[in-house]
Amino acid sequence: MILTGNSSLNSHTAPSPLVDRGAWRILAQFLETEMSFSEMEEKLSSYLGDRYSADDWKDAKSTLFSGEDDLGVCSRNLELLRKSYIPRRPRPVVSKFFTNY
Repeated sequence: MILTGNSSLNSHTAPSPLVDRGAWRILAQFLETEMSFSEMEEKLSSYLGDRYSADDWKDAKSTLFSGEDDLGVCSRNLELLRKSYIPRRPRPVVSKFFTNY
């Protein structure tokens, strides 16, 4: 088998920062605490480091204000957007045949 420079075996791409659960927790903290918007931006940028791009998080930041004064609406909208990037993990299937060992 001959591998070329374009081989998928040779390629490595970093996952999008939008799949980082810790980053989404920082956004949720903004809604749940007295954290200011600028503090949240600084914390998010610091947490993600060189993976941070303001453009990546534009929709998520807009969602923080999507319910105007209703934080419940904002939280639900943020969660829906997060789930579009990070789907729920499936539960492992446990076989009843192996539980007796």
